Amino acid sequence: MTNHKLAKKINIIIQRHVEFYKQEKYILEKIANRKLKLDIDKANYELEMVKDNRNEKDVRDSYNILNDFLIDNLTRKINLLKTFKDSTVFEPQLIAVDVNLETLKDINIKNSVFNKVGVIKVKDFTTTKNNYNAIIITLISSIIGMIFGCLIVLIRYVFKKQ
Repeated sequence: MTNHKLAKKINIIIQRHVEFYKQEKYILEKIANRKLKLDIDKANYELEMVKDNRNEKDVRDSYNILNDFLIDNLTRKINLLKTFKDSTVFEPQLIAVDVNLETLKDINIKNSVFNKVGVIKVKDFTTTKNNYNAIIITLISSIIGMIFGCLIVLIRYVFKKQ
């Protein structure tokens, strides 16, 4: 395979990964935006609940002071969330996807040169010589083992009779 073909194949693989990470980034950004919108909606709902529960009869009541404090804080929270630009707070996986995209975009294979690597094949490598030796060793060991086994049985038989 030539260097040009190999570089082309590697570039195709890299391009597939880039497309995959772009899609993943798009999905994660949509999820993060929905989480942000959900947080804003929750804060708006909480603000409306606190405003509805506010008792306007007595302004010095500690309950009303707490409600005013909550209204102020919820208003600040909503304003902060509306100006929020960083989606990685809601989806931390976006950081990894961005890093992978930047890394893949920095790879340049076009000017690379690949060296050929050869594999040495050993012909006529047979194990038949070793198999014959193993068979002979096994047979001799079995015969010697049977002889010793029979001798031990015979010696025990002789000494038992006496």
